Amino acid sequence: MDNGQVLDSVPERYLETALPKLTSSMKVVVLEGEHRWKKGRLLEQHSSKDCDHGSSSSWGIVQLEEDLEFVKVSLDSVAEWCGRLDADG
Repeated sequence: MDNGQVLDSVPERYLETALPKLTSSMKVVVLEGEHRWKKGRLLEQHSSKDCDHGSSSSWGIVQLEEDLEFVKVSLDSVAEWCGRLDADG
């Protein structure tokens, strides 16, 4: 899809959450949970695999822009934010 075409109504089962490689202070928006719709900067990314159950989880540390609080979030619950943060001034 290099031509810029926008696809609407794609069933969720065909979508996968993906974040680009961590860059310093990547801007993100939290999509789920207590901090839903809050914006901030992704400071760390971590992955862990549960050897006993074969499951894996990916999480990160986000510093929220609103109050500078550090929160741990699932990487499936954040998306890159391409807009401005208030601190970008």
